[in-house]
Amino acid sequence: MVIQQPPAGGPPAPVAPAPPDAKTQFEFARSVVQQIITLATGVIAVTVTFFDKFDKDPSPFAEIVMTWSWIILAAAILFGVLAMMALTGSLSKATPNGVYGASVTLFSGVQILLFVVGLGLTVWASGLALGAPESNCNTKSETVTTVGDTKTTTTITDSC
Repeated sequence: MVIQQPPAGGPPAPVAPAPPDAKTQFEFARSVVQQIITLATGVIAVTVTFFDKFDKDPSPFAEIVMTWSWIILAAAILFGVLAMMALTGSLSKATPNGVYGASVTLFSGVQILLFVVGLGLTVWASGLALGAPESNCNTKSETVTTVGDTKTTTTITDSC
């Protein structure tokens, strides 16, 4: 905070800090867009690699949800690239709206929304895959009891 010379006989008057310049605003906006692109790419890479490790035979519904999460996250990456292009265009034109121009806010807003939805679908699909019962969980227990000449067999089947 910058302090001006005090008026005659009064306390010093604080001066509000200057707003960041346009270049700094663009750097921060670009950084946010890049971080979301990186996170979306990482989520896709990890889930493509390890989704089958959650459950060897995930339910078809879990596979559909995960596929949609990949599609939506890929769309978030695309809108991130469009947002960066809009930022570049706004910076080169030196528009008065700067990072708050219509194209920048539209593309970055859609990117954030798609990322949140895609991440939610990823979590949901992972939960479906982790919570799915084992496909081969039929257990069979057999007890044979022999008393004298009488043989008794008890069979218990548990199908989960």
